[in-house]
Amino acid sequence: PAVSIFNDEDKIAAEWFEKYSKDAGRICIRFSTDDVSKEIRDSFTLPGRANLSNLAAAIAIAKYFGIDDGSIKNSLPGFKPLPHRLELVEEINGVRWYNDSIATTPQSAIAALEAFEEAKIIIAGGYDKNLPFDEFGQKIATNAKAAILIGQTAPKIANAIQHFPEAGTKIELVDSLAEAVQSAAHLAENGDVILLSPACASYDMFDNFQHRGHEFIRLVRALSTERADPQTQNT
Repeated sequence: PAVSIFNDEDKIAAEWFEKYSKDAGRICIRFSTDDVSKEIRDSFTLPGRANLSNLAAAIAIAKYFGIDDGSIKNSLPGFKPLPHRLELVEEINGVRWYNDSIATTPQSAIAALEAFEEAKIIIAGGYDKNLPFDEFGQKIATNAKAAILIGQTAPKIANAIQHFPEAGTKIELVDSLAEAVQSAAHLAENGDVILLSPACASYDMFDNFQHRGHEFIRLVRALSTERADPQTQNT
């Protein structure tokens, strides 16, 4: 029989569960993030509710096939995200740098911002696909301490953020990703998250989102070398 899983936290998916669970030839499983035990959550290192929801879906299927909680927990430490999707690049002087270059739409970048509770500096902007940035601008204003903007869409995103001046989000427009990395490093404080989540395609400055992500990784790791503790360099 066909096996289908439905996110019980999504209204439409929950309605589909009620509909399709009546089919004799289909096995329907519902899941929610509440199903993930604290013990398993503590073993899961990927940030954000979207990743937690994906984990809940995987657990639902695993349990259907008889896999126990202990085996699920033991499998998690070795799990890594896909490249360029909320990928932890480095932690430098207490600041964590994440590569989310695959976020080529405002909605995906909004999800990335929602993944962290820490103070955030976002690097965003790129090729202009004529998408609206109103919601993205509001999310930056209410969820980030600073926005470093690059590419064709930088003025549009800046304008969207400026509709919420009371938030006090710092905005900088720079000419390159290299400048953005340097600017973000200058603004960051211990405990901050710096997030490359462009909300745009990359074609105005790079071959594709992978090229952009690899360049970000190169720049951050070069910065890590520059800022290495002298004692570390001498060992």
